[in-house]
Amino acid sequence: MTHLRSKIVYFLHGSVLPVVLSASVDLNVALAVKVKVQRSRIAYLSNPKPIEGQQLPTILAKTLEGRAGVVDFRPEGPPTILYVFSPSCHWCARNLQNLRSVRDALGGRFRFIGLSLSKKDLSAYVARTGLSFPVFTEPSDASSLAYHFSETPETWVISGSGKLKKRWAGAWTGDTQKEIESFLGVALPGLLDDAAAGSGLH
Repeated sequence: MTHLRSKIVYFLHGSVLPVVLSASVDLNVALAVKVKVQRSRIAYLSNPKPIEGQQLPTILAKTLEGRAGVVDFRPEGPPTILYVFSPSCHWCARNLQNLRSVRDALGGRFRFIGLSLSKKDLSAYVARTGLSFPVFTEPSDASSLAYHFSETPETWVISGSGKLKKRWAGAWTGDTQKEIESFLGVALPGLLDDAAAGSGLH
């Protein structure tokens, strides 16, 4: 009887305990992730969206080649138009001819910077669309929090010294188109239609 009991204890120790320990580790990892997400949400909500006139911090991100990149601002430098997009964003595709038009008209007065919130297919997207300005991706957690990066497309006009002048969320149509035309002194061609935006002709 004692021998049988020893076998049972050995069996339980050898088969059940590792399962219990594995489940405990998985639970602790899940709880840690949940806590991190909750903390990020609290930090996001407690850090309001930048307003016009506010000093903006340097953006830390990665280049298309995966190297560490920096978008900083200098008083002696030109103002910056920061265009936030993602390769899979349909409204970003429809907005491309507007973006090109502004880049062609104001390239000598503004520094244009692209920031993709997704790195998936980014290099191919940049090559296909012919974006002719520096493009970064994967902004750091600190930069994403400071700027509240989440929407695409999103357009920021930032002074040389790093102060927010204007910000528009969404594609350049309707009232947004009118505001951009008035603020930048340009005439926009309008959005591509769905067929052109989805066909790769952009």
